[in-house]
Amino acid sequence: MIVARLVPITGQARVYAQLFCLVLLVSHEIASRPCCMLIYRLSFGEFCKLASIGNNFATECVCVRFRWILPIYWIKRAWGGCNIELCNSDNVNQRKSNLDMPDLNKRKASSIIFYPVRAASELIRALLRPAYPGAPSSWTMEMTALVVLLPFVLLVLHIWDAQIVRAAMNSDFILMEVLRTTTDLIRTIVWLGIGMIVWMVTALLLSPSIRLNAQQILVRFHSWATLVLASIVVGSFPTEIGKLVIGRARPLLLGELGSAYFSPFRGEHSYESFPSGHSMMAGIMLVSLWIFLPRWRFLTVPVCILFVISRLAAGAHYPTDVVAGLVIGFIATWWAARFMATRNIIFSLDEDQIMPRI
Repeated sequence: MIVARLVPITGQARVYAQLFCLVLLVSHEIASRPCCMLIYRLSFGEFCKLASIGNNFATECVCVRFRWILPIYWIKRAWGGCNIELCNSDNVNQRKSNLDMPDLNKRKASSIIFYPVRAASELIRALLRPAYPGAPSSWTMEMTALVVLLPFVLLVLHIWDAQIVRAAMNSDFILMEVLRTTTDLIRTIVWLGIGMIVWMVTALLLSPSIRLNAQQILVRFHSWATLVLASIVVGSFPTEIGKLVIGRARPLLLGELGSAYFSPFRGEHSYESFPSGHSMMAGIMLVSLWIFLPRWRFLTVPVCILFVISRLAAGAHYPTDVVAGLVIGFIATWWAARFMATRNIIFSLDEDQIMPRI
Protein backbone atom coordinates (compact mmCIF):
# COMPACT_ATOMS: atom_id res chain seq x y z
CA MET A 1 0.00 0.00 0.00
CA ILE A 2 1.31 3.44 -0.94
CA VAL A 3 0.02 6.64 0.56
CA ALA A 4 1.08 9.60 -1.54
CA ARG A 5 0.42 13.27 -1.06
CA LEU A 6 0.55 15.39 -4.21
CA VAL A 7 1.91 18.83 -3.35
CA PRO A 8 -0.16 21.76 -4.71
CA ILE A 9 1.34 23.77 -7.56
CA THR A 10 0.33 27.31 -8.44
CA GLY A 11 -0.91 28.24 -11.84
CA GLN A 12 -2.52 26.33 -14.67
CA ALA A 13 0.25 23.71 -14.63
CA ARG A 14 -1.10 22.43 -11.33
CA VAL A 15 -3.69 20.10 -12.87
CA TYR A 16 -1.25 18.67 -15.40
CA ALA A 17 1.36 18.13 -12.70
CA GLN A 18 -1.17 16.32 -10.53
CA LEU A 19 -2.19 14.10 -13.45
CA PHE A 20 1.41 13.34 -14.31
CA CYS A 21 2.28 12.43 -10.71
CA LEU A 22 -0.80 10.25 -10.42
CA VAL A 23 -0.03 8.34 -13.61
CA LEU A 24 3.63 8.00 -12.61
CA LEU A 25 2.85 6.57 -9.18
CA VAL A 26 0.20 4.22 -10.51
CA SER A 27 2.45 2.99 -13.30
CA HIS A 28 5.28 2.34 -10.86
CA GLU A 29 2.99 0.41 -8.55
CA ILE A 30 1.56 -1.65 -11.39
CA ALA A 31 5.01 -2.51 -12.67
CA SER A 32 6.12 -3.70 -9.24
CA ARG A 33 2.97 -5.56 -8.17
CA PRO A 34 0.15 -6.86 -10.38
CA CYS A 35 -2.53 -6.40 -7.76
CA CYS A 36 -2.40 -3.62 -5.19
CA MET A 37 -4.38 -0.93 -3.45
CA LEU A 38 -3.54 2.76 -3.59
CA ILE A 39 -4.82 5.61 -1.46
CA TYR A 40 -4.05 9.10 -2.73
CA ARG A 41 -4.47 12.23 -0.70
CA LEU A 42 -4.92 15.15 -3.11
CA SER A 43 -5.05 18.88 -2.43
CA PHE A 44 -6.43 20.94 -5.29
CA GLY A 45 -7.29 24.61 -5.38
CA GLU A 46 -10.43 24.16 -7.47
CA PHE A 47 -12.79 21.46 -8.58
CA CYS A 48 -11.35 19.02 -11.08
CA LYS A 49 -12.46 15.79 -12.56
CA LEU A 50 -10.14 13.05 -13.72
CA ALA A 51 -11.44 10.74 -16.39
CA SER A 52 -10.00 8.28 -18.90
CA ILE A 53 -6.31 8.54 -18.05
CA GLY A 54 -4.80 6.82 -21.05
CA ASN A 55 -6.19 3.83 -22.85
CA ASN A 56 -5.54 1.38 -20.02
CA PHE A 57 -6.83 3.49 -17.13
CA ALA A 58 -10.27 4.66 -16.17
CA THR A 59 -11.18 6.57 -13.05
CA GLU A 60 -13.62 9.04 -11.72
CA CYS A 61 -12.87 11.13 -8.70
CA VAL A 62 -13.94 14.44 -7.33
CA CYS A 63 -11.51 16.61 -5.41
CA VAL A 64 -12.60 19.66 -3.47
CA ARG A 65 -10.70 22.45 -1.80
CA PHE A 66 -10.12 20.53 1.45
CA ARG A 67 -7.78 17.57 1.68
CA TRP A 68 -9.80 14.47 1.23
CA ILE A 69 -8.89 10.81 1.17
CA LEU A 70 -10.35 9.36 -2.00
CA PRO A 71 -12.22 6.05 -2.02
CA ILE A 72 -10.03 2.97 -2.15
CA TYR A 73 -8.96 2.06 -5.66
CA TRP A 74 -8.40 -1.51 -6.68
CA ILE A 75 -5.89 -2.10 -9.44
CA LYS A 76 -6.31 -5.45 -11.06
CA ARG A 77 -4.18 -6.88 -13.86
CA ALA A 78 -6.37 -8.74 -16.30
CA TRP A 79 -5.75 -12.48 -16.24
CA GLY A 80 -3.11 -13.31 -18.84
CA GLY A 81 -2.86 -9.79 -20.21
CA CYS A 82 -1.65 -6.28 -19.50
CA ASN A 83 -4.93 -4.40 -19.49
CA ILE A 84 -5.24 -2.59 -16.18
CA GLU A 85 -8.13 -0.49 -15.01
CA LEU A 86 -8.32 1.89 -12.07
CA CYS A 87 -11.81 1.60 -10.63
CA ASN A 88 -13.61 3.83 -8.18
CA SER A 89 -15.20 1.94 -5.27
CA ASP A 90 -18.52 3.69 -6.03
CA ASN A 91 -18.64 1.98 -9.41
CA VAL A 92 -17.55 -1.48 -8.31
CA ASN A 93 -20.93 -3.03 -9.03
CA GLN A 94 -20.95 -1.60 -12.58
CA ARG A 95 -17.42 -2.64 -13.51
CA LYS A 96 -17.07 -5.86 -11.54
CA SER A 97 -17.73 -8.00 -14.59
CA ASN A 98 -15.09 -6.18 -16.65
CA LEU A 99 -12.45 -6.18 -13.93
CA ASP A 100 -13.12 -9.68 -12.60
CA MET A 101 -12.82 -8.24 -9.10
CA PRO A 102 -13.41 -10.37 -5.96
CA ASP A 103 -16.79 -10.29 -4.30
CA LEU A 104 -16.19 -7.95 -1.36
CA ASN A 105 -19.28 -9.18 0.49
CA LYS A 106 -18.11 -12.80 0.38
CA ARG A 107 -14.63 -11.71 1.34
CA LYS A 108 -16.00 -9.83 4.35
CA ALA A 109 -18.21 -12.74 5.45
CA SER A 110 -15.40 -15.26 5.24
CA SER A 111 -13.07 -13.04 7.23
CA ILE A 112 -15.72 -12.63 9.95
CA ILE A 113 -16.36 -16.37 10.14
CA PHE A 114 -12.71 -17.37 10.39
CA TYR A 115 -11.52 -14.46 12.52
CA PRO A 116 -12.12 -16.25 15.87
CA VAL A 117 -10.01 -19.17 14.61
CA ARG A 118 -7.22 -16.80 13.66
CA ALA A 119 -7.55 -14.96 16.98
CA ALA A 120 -7.34 -18.25 18.88
CA SER A 121 -4.23 -19.34 16.98
CA GLU A 122 -2.57 -15.97 17.60
CA LEU A 123 -3.40 -16.24 21.30
CA ILE A 124 -1.90 -19.73 21.51
CA ARG A 125 1.27 -18.57 19.74
CA ALA A 126 1.53 -15.62 22.12
CA LEU A 127 1.13 -17.89 25.15
CA LEU A 128 3.82 -20.27 23.89
CA ARG A 129 6.43 -17.60 23.32
CA PRO A 130 8.94 -16.85 26.11
CA ALA A 131 8.48 -14.00 28.54
CA TYR A 132 9.94 -10.64 27.65
CA PRO A 133 13.47 -9.94 28.93
CA GLY A 134 13.53 -8.89 32.56
CA ALA A 135 9.94 -9.98 33.20
CA PRO A 136 9.08 -10.95 36.78
CA SER A 137 8.32 -14.57 37.53
CA SER A 138 4.78 -15.82 37.02
CA TRP A 139 5.03 -17.84 40.24
CA THR A 140 5.50 -15.75 43.36
CA MET A 141 6.60 -16.37 46.92
CA GLU A 142 3.05 -15.64 48.07
CA MET A 143 1.76 -18.53 45.95
CA THR A 144 4.34 -20.84 47.49
CA ALA A 145 3.27 -19.71 50.96
CA LEU A 146 -0.38 -20.54 50.16
CA VAL A 147 0.54 -24.00 48.87
CA VAL A 148 2.70 -24.74 51.93
CA LEU A 149 0.14 -23.48 54.45
CA LEU A 150 -2.85 -25.16 52.81
CA PRO A 151 -2.19 -28.71 54.17
CA PHE A 152 -1.87 -27.42 57.74
CA VAL A 153 -5.10 -25.42 57.42
CA LEU A 154 -6.90 -28.48 56.05
CA LEU A 155 -5.63 -30.70 58.85
CA VAL A 156 -6.92 -28.29 61.49
CA LEU A 157 -10.21 -27.66 59.69
CA HIS A 158 -10.80 -31.38 59.22
CA ILE A 159 -11.50 -31.69 62.94
CA TRP A 160 -14.80 -29.82 62.46
CA ASP A 161 -15.64 -31.14 58.99
CA ALA A 162 -18.52 -33.34 60.10
CA GLN A 163 -20.03 -30.84 62.54
CA ILE A 164 -19.97 -27.94 60.07
CA VAL A 165 -21.43 -29.88 57.16
CA ARG A 166 -24.20 -31.37 59.32
CA ALA A 167 -25.19 -27.92 60.54
CA ALA A 168 -25.22 -26.55 57.00
CA MET A 169 -27.21 -29.47 55.58
CA ASN A 170 -29.84 -29.39 58.34
CA SER A 171 -30.22 -25.61 58.49
CA ASP A 172 -33.65 -24.27 57.52
CA PHE A 173 -32.49 -20.65 57.41
CA ILE A 174 -33.89 -18.86 54.36
CA LEU A 175 -30.41 -17.94 53.09
CA MET A 176 -29.30 -21.57 53.19
CA GLU A 177 -32.42 -22.58 51.25
CA VAL A 178 -31.60 -20.02 48.58
CA LEU A 179 -27.99 -21.20 48.43
CA ARG A 180 -29.09 -24.81 47.96
CA THR A 181 -31.23 -23.73 45.02
CA THR A 182 -28.59 -21.60 43.32
CA THR A 183 -25.50 -23.69 44.04
CA ASP A 184 -25.22 -24.99 40.47
CA LEU A 185 -24.82 -21.46 39.11
CA ILE A 186 -21.13 -21.71 39.96
CA ARG A 187 -20.58 -25.00 38.14
CA THR A 188 -17.40 -25.09 36.09
CA ILE A 189 -19.18 -26.36 32.99
CA VAL A 190 -21.63 -23.44 33.15
CA TRP A 191 -18.91 -20.81 33.25
CA LEU A 192 -16.84 -22.68 30.70
CA GLY A 193 -19.77 -22.38 28.30
CA ILE A 194 -20.34 -18.73 29.20
CA GLY A 195 -16.66 -17.96 28.74
CA MET A 196 -16.55 -19.65 25.34
CA ILE A 197 -19.69 -17.87 24.13
CA VAL A 198 -18.44 -14.46 25.31
CA TRP A 199 -15.02 -15.10 23.76
CA MET A 200 -16.47 -16.17 20.40
CA VAL A 201 -19.02 -13.35 20.18
CA THR A 202 -16.56 -10.63 21.15
CA ALA A 203 -13.95 -12.07 18.77
CA LEU A 204 -16.47 -11.82 15.93
CA LEU A 205 -17.46 -8.27 16.86
CA LEU A 206 -13.81 -7.21 17.16
CA SER A 207 -12.90 -8.51 13.70
CA PRO A 208 -11.49 -5.88 11.29
CA SER A 209 -14.55 -6.27 9.06
CA ILE A 210 -16.84 -4.83 11.75
CA ARG A 211 -16.63 -1.34 13.18
CA LEU A 212 -18.51 -0.68 16.41
CA ASN A 213 -18.50 2.22 18.83
CA ALA A 214 -18.26 -0.02 21.91
CA GLN A 215 -14.77 -1.30 21.14
CA GLN A 216 -13.41 -0.78 24.67
CA ILE A 217 -16.28 -2.68 26.27
CA LEU A 218 -15.89 -5.56 23.82
CA VAL A 219 -12.15 -5.73 24.43
CA ARG A 220 -12.77 -5.83 28.17
CA PHE A 221 -15.27 -8.68 27.89
CA HIS A 222 -12.99 -10.54 25.49
CA SER A 223 -10.04 -10.17 27.86
CA TRP A 224 -12.11 -11.36 30.81
CA ALA A 225 -13.29 -14.43 28.88
CA THR A 226 -9.70 -15.18 27.88
CA LEU A 227 -8.56 -15.12 31.50
CA VAL A 228 -11.49 -17.25 32.68
CA LEU A 229 -10.94 -19.91 30.01
CA ALA A 230 -7.20 -20.05 30.67
CA SER A 231 -7.79 -20.29 34.43
CA ILE A 232 -10.30 -23.12 34.02
CA VAL A 233 -7.75 -25.07 31.98
CA VAL A 234 -5.00 -24.47 34.56
CA GLY A 235 -7.17 -25.14 37.62
CA SER A 236 -8.91 -28.22 36.23
CA PHE A 237 -5.72 -30.28 36.18
CA PRO A 238 -5.07 -30.37 39.96
CA THR A 239 -8.80 -30.46 40.72
CA GLU A 240 -9.68 -33.43 38.54
CA ILE A 241 -6.48 -35.30 39.42
CA GLY A 242 -7.19 -34.74 43.12
CA LYS A 243 -10.76 -36.01 42.80
CA LEU A 244 -9.57 -39.21 41.11
CA VAL A 245 -6.48 -39.90 43.22
CA ILE A 246 -7.93 -39.02 46.64
CA GLY A 247 -11.45 -40.37 46.09
CA ARG A 248 -13.03 -38.84 49.17
CA ALA A 249 -16.64 -39.78 49.92
CA ARG A 250 -19.13 -36.93 49.80
CA PRO A 251 -21.08 -35.71 52.86
CA LEU A 252 -24.19 -37.50 51.62
CA LEU A 253 -22.40 -40.69 52.73
CA LEU A 254 -21.38 -39.17 56.06
CA GLY A 255 -23.66 -41.34 58.19
CA GLU A 256 -22.52 -44.50 56.46
CA LEU A 257 -18.80 -43.94 55.88
CA GLY A 258 -17.82 -40.93 58.01
CA SER A 259 -15.90 -37.82 57.01
CA ALA A 260 -12.53 -39.51 56.53
CA TYR A 261 -13.35 -42.26 54.03
CA PHE A 262 -11.15 -42.37 50.92
CA SER A 263 -11.39 -44.69 47.93
CA PRO A 264 -8.61 -43.72 45.48
CA PHE A 265 -9.16 -44.16 41.73
CA ARG A 266 -12.76 -45.20 42.17
CA GLY A 267 -13.92 -42.61 39.66
CA GLU A 268 -17.51 -42.31 40.90
CA HIS A 269 -19.27 -39.04 41.55
CA SER A 270 -20.02 -39.98 45.16
CA TYR A 271 -16.29 -40.36 45.79
CA GLU A 272 -15.07 -37.12 44.23
CA SER A 273 -15.53 -34.74 47.12
CA PHE A 274 -11.98 -33.37 47.44
CA PRO A 275 -11.30 -30.78 46.11
CA SER A 276 -14.46 -28.92 45.16
CA GLY A 277 -14.77 -28.01 41.48
CA HIS A 278 -17.50 -25.46 42.19
CA SER A 279 -15.27 -23.76 44.76
CA MET A 280 -12.42 -23.75 42.25
CA MET A 281 -14.73 -21.85 39.89
CA ALA A 282 -15.61 -19.46 42.71
CA GLY A 283 -11.90 -18.76 43.19
CA ILE A 284 -11.52 -18.11 39.46
CA MET A 285 -14.43 -15.69 39.48
CA LEU A 286 -13.10 -14.00 42.60
CA VAL A 287 -9.74 -13.12 41.02
CA SER A 288 -11.05 -12.36 37.52
CA LEU A 289 -13.78 -10.03 38.77
CA TRP A 290 -11.37 -8.48 41.25
CA ILE A 291 -9.15 -7.50 38.32
CA PHE A 292 -11.79 -6.47 35.79
CA LEU A 293 -14.37 -4.92 38.14
CA PRO A 294 -12.35 -2.99 40.72
CA ARG A 295 -15.33 -0.83 41.67
CA TRP A 296 -17.34 -3.91 42.62
CA ARG A 297 -14.74 -5.62 44.78
CA PHE A 298 -16.80 -5.00 47.90
CA LEU A 299 -19.49 -7.23 46.36
CA THR A 300 -17.28 -9.78 44.61
CA VAL A 301 -15.77 -11.31 47.76
CA PRO A 302 -19.02 -11.94 49.71
CA VAL A 303 -20.82 -13.34 46.65
CA CYS A 304 -18.02 -15.82 45.97
CA ILE A 305 -17.97 -16.83 49.65
CA LEU A 306 -21.74 -17.41 49.55
CA PHE A 307 -21.32 -19.72 46.57
CA VAL A 308 -18.68 -21.64 48.51
CA ILE A 309 -21.05 -21.97 51.48
CA SER A 310 -23.76 -23.20 49.11
CA ARG A 311 -21.72 -26.36 48.53
CA LEU A 312 -21.90 -27.09 52.25
CA ALA A 313 -25.63 -26.38 52.38
CA ALA A 314 -26.24 -28.74 49.46
CA GLY A 315 -24.31 -31.52 51.20
CA ALA A 316 -21.92 -31.83 48.27
CA HIS A 317 -18.63 -31.03 50.03
CA TYR A 318 -16.89 -30.70 53.38
CA PRO A 319 -15.32 -27.42 54.52
CA THR A 320 -11.84 -28.76 53.70
CA ASP A 321 -13.03 -29.55 50.16
CA VAL A 322 -14.28 -26.06 49.46
CA VAL A 323 -11.22 -24.37 51.00
CA ALA A 324 -8.90 -26.47 48.85
CA GLY A 325 -10.94 -25.78 45.70
CA LEU A 326 -11.10 -22.07 46.43
CA VAL A 327 -7.32 -21.86 46.88
CA ILE A 328 -6.72 -23.84 43.67
CA GLY A 329 -8.95 -21.52 41.64
CA PHE A 330 -7.43 -18.45 43.27
CA ILE A 331 -3.85 -19.50 42.54
CA ALA A 332 -4.67 -20.75 39.03
CA THR A 333 -6.22 -17.43 37.99
CA TRP A 334 -3.54 -15.40 39.73
CA TRP A 335 -0.79 -17.38 38.01
CA ALA A 336 -2.54 -17.28 34.61
CA ALA A 337 -2.90 -13.49 34.78
CA ARG A 338 0.77 -13.05 35.70
CA PHE A 339 1.81 -15.54 33.01
CA MET A 340 -0.03 -13.54 30.35
CA ALA A 341 1.35 -10.28 31.72
CA THR A 342 4.94 -11.51 31.31
CA ARG A 343 4.14 -12.05 27.61
CA ASN A 344 2.39 -8.69 27.16
CA ILE A 345 -1.01 -10.34 26.75
CA ILE A 346 -3.91 -8.26 28.13
CA PHE A 347 -2.16 -7.38 31.42
CA SER A 348 0.85 -5.39 32.56
CA LEU A 349 3.01 -6.22 35.55
CA ASP A 350 5.69 -4.35 37.46
CA GLU A 351 8.43 -5.96 39.49
CA ASP A 352 6.91 -5.02 42.85
CA GLN A 353 3.30 -5.84 41.86
CA ILE A 354 1.54 -8.90 43.20
CA MET A 355 -1.61 -8.76 41.08
CA PRO A 356 -1.33 -7.69 37.41
CA ARG A 357 -3.46 -4.87 36.07
CA ILE A 358 -5.19 -4.27 32.77
